[in-house]
Amino acid sequence: MQTRSVKPVREHLNSVMNSLGRAGMVAEAESMFIRLPEFDVMPNEASYSVLMNAHARASAADRAEGHFDEMLRARVQPGEVSFSCVINAWARSGNPARAEEWLERMLKTRVQADVVSCNTVINSCAKAREVDRAEMWLQRMIGGLRIVPDEVSYNSLINACARGGDVCRAELWLEHMLAERLVADEVSFSSLINACARDASAASAAKAEAWLQRMQDDGLAANAVCHSAVVNAFARAGDATGAERVLQQMLASAVKVSEVTCSSVINACAREGQVARAECWLEEMAALRVSPDEVCYGGILNACAQTGEVEKAEYWLRQMSAAGLRINAVSYNTVINACARVGQVGRAEQWLERMIESSVRADEASYGSVRKACARQGDAERAEQWLLRALEAGAAGDGAREEAEALRENLGRTGGPLKKALYCFYSEGENLKIREHLEKALEYQWVYGYPRVPAGEQQLTHGTFKYIAGMQPLAAREMLRVVPEAQVVP
Repeated sequence: MQTRSVKPVREHLNSVMNSLGRAGMVAEAESMFIRLPEFDVMPNEASYSVLMNAHARASAADRAEGHFDEMLRARVQPGEVSFSCVINAWARSGNPARAEEWLERMLKTRVQADVVSCNTVINSCAKAREVDRAEMWLQRMIGGLRIVPDEVSYNSLINACARGGDVCRAELWLEHMLAERLVADEVSFSSLINACARDASAASAAKAEAWLQRMQDDGLAANAVCHSAVVNAFARAGDATGAERVLQQMLASAVKVSEVTCSSVINACAREGQVARAECWLEEMAALRVSPDEVCYGGILNACAQTGEVEKAEYWLRQMSAAGLRINAVSYNTVINACARVGQVGRAEQWLERMIESSVRADEASYGSVRKACARQGDAERAEQWLLRALEAGAAGDGAREEAEALRENLGRTGGPLKKALYCFYSEGENLKIREHLEKALEYQWVYGYPRVPAGEQQLTHGTFKYIAGMQPLAAREMLRVVPEAQVVP
């Protein structure tokens, strides 16, 4: 009677340990394993395997391997299940080399490997982007091991090839999979479609569309991700017509359209200078109940700027604001540059002023567009005023000194807003302000190139000017102590 009762008790205890392991209670499972002899039960392969699986889930492959060795010392014969547990443990720990070692060890001990063990190794290699290793194991399954690969085997390799950008290789294995009369699922096709879509070429976009069509021909429902990848592939290849065609197919198939998909089409039209088509799609988004984002409006603004349609650019910038979207520096700069390029300096200045009033930081491009527009119209003094404002805002850029030199030559005189600014710094009676004013004055001096240095000598560096600025307050404070009524810092 006692012999007949051992098996049910052991199975029950193994089941309890398995539940603890699945719940992440590895220490409790270990404790029960140690107590098995208290129930007159000796652990079998299943007992060790349950424990090894618990450590595998906790990514403790070394502990799983340790229990395998303990099982051998206890003279418990390892089988397919116990080897698979250690292989899985190393695979889950992100160590495909160790997983491979254990599969090789399994084969050398003449334990029959199954498709699950091989798939675990293939998938581990695939995740580590070791495509050659994953491919080698799939070929061994087909050849010497005589294990029939399943959909998981092929999908792991196809996905690895796709992620590595090897489209031809991914296509080859998908064709092989279909030739074996295995059913390719959404994962198989979507991996390949995404791989084609990542290459910004017309040929790759056409391939992505062809695989999308084949997926649908095989009775699989292509989701929004697959469609969007193809739309984006055509957009990146500069084919607005192709992007529109796939988007139309999405709408006809009642596939949910996102703002990302629409923005791809809008930007594709914009890059071709097709403002009207881009506008139609932006307006269509409202009918689709998809809210345009900054990228969608940005595409329209770029299209208008490229074609010189300033009024339209201004209109869409206002629409962007009315939609509750925050206008960023890129959008403002697009409109400012559009106005400047067609010589409408006043409008460019107005948008730059509005940008500053909106607390959006105007950068080098913002001021540069306006300055260059002024210079093109021969208004050097106006350009110099904007250069001064750029300097005050810390947005003059590396070429500011050369630009100031050119402006000074154009003015042909010693005056001008920038030169005058060098002499108009007041202390306001506060010693802390003195350093600030002197630093700013010396900053302008360096950018403007004043004072002029004798011929054959080099201009002092910016760092030297800043060092002098740091030393000047000592002299300035002494000057104010001696002459309290002094108000102008020379």
